[in-house]
Amino acid sequence: MRNINILHLSTFPNHSGGIDTWLHGFVARNEQYKINIFCPVSVNNQDNQDNQFQMALGGNVEIHALPTYTTSLSMLAWAFQVAKILKRTLCGEAESDQKLLVLSTIPTMLPIWILKKVFRNKLYVACSNRGVLYYDVQLLKGTFFAKCYALIEKQLLNTSDIILSNGDDTSKLIRDLYNLESISIPNCIDISRLKTTSKTVQNEVKVKA
Repeated sequence: MRNINILHLSTFPNHSGGIDTWLHGFVARNEQYKINIFCPVSVNNQDNQDNQFQMALGGNVEIHALPTYTTSLSMLAWAFQVAKILKRTLCGEAESDQKLLVLSTIPTMLPIWILKKVFRNKLYVACSNRGVLYYDVQLLKGTFFAKCYALIEKQLLNTSDIILSNGDDTSKLIRDLYNLESISIPNCIDISRLKTTSKTVQNEVKVKA
């Protein structure tokens, strides 16, 4: 069975947003693969109501627990820890399985930068983007901090072997801001689950898909 390796910052399979919904759908539709998900592990106990959002996983999925960090200063130490875990776990794999899908850039791509620049690892990395941090930071902290984030994010994106985006709008942002090309893979829907009697609406969806 071939492997799919994924690095995710959220405590999957606890639901924390749209990216977890996407990942759950991805896992459910790739049962023919062994899927290794490297992510922090939730410390919620069974009485915690947050567990109502927890998603069921198939037997082909293995969660590899990662450490967490509490401050920006401890982020670098965290990145080195994660890089060592990835190096130890993935470098023993067959060359065809030494590939990693990284969800988001900062801080998730920091361990990848360390793997490639410090440890000189040749791991094949695809970085998936669901937006550009520059604009989020610009709204929250101003242009100066946004430019600092943009400088770091561009370096991290350059570390990946391929850049994926969740739509043409994100691809355009990456191209305009960083002069980098990405492959656009828009979010999908299951047309068979549309609860409508209108064939016109279904046909419109098929055309756009």
